[in-house]
Amino acid sequence: AFLQAEGRLRDAVPELQRAIELGAGKFGASFLLGQAYFHLQNFAEAEAALSKAVEIEPGRFGILHMRARAVARQGRSRDAYGLYRQAIAGAPAPEAALREFVKLATSLSEQNDAASVLMAMQGQYDAPAVLDTLVAELRVGIDRVDGNPDALRLGIPAR
Repeated sequence: AFLQAEGRLRDAVPELQRAIELGAGKFGASFLLGQAYFHLQNFAEAEAALSKAVEIEPGRFGILHMRARAVARQGRSRDAYGLYRQAIAGAPAPEAALREFVKLATSLSEQNDAASVLMAMQGQYDAPAVLDTLVAELRVGIDRVDGNPDALRLGIPAR
């Protein structure tokens, strides 16, 4: 974090790689290495490092989210959607991440699936109004794609 603040991320990469090789704080070093690569816009290396962190500590939202973003930045929207879906289903997600998920779902015409994921979260999310708003945005996207004003016919229950 200090090296990032100092604008010295490139200096951090070899140090983090060395820490991983030595087995010292493998999870933390892998995560920080992934963050460094992400901020350096080396998204393939960020994905690789973050994938190692996920292997060590599966289910950590922040890592899953950053890995999904790295995959999306490589132009692999379908893979990124699956990773976002996994991240969101496994842990409470910040609103910004949910909005990224909705945007990606809309670009892939996955509004029905995304709405189902969000509606399944209703009982575990602290701000249900946010989920309602996002589901409504997905309904509008479905209407635009299908030209069908009846979202119920598409399997999205009314609230």
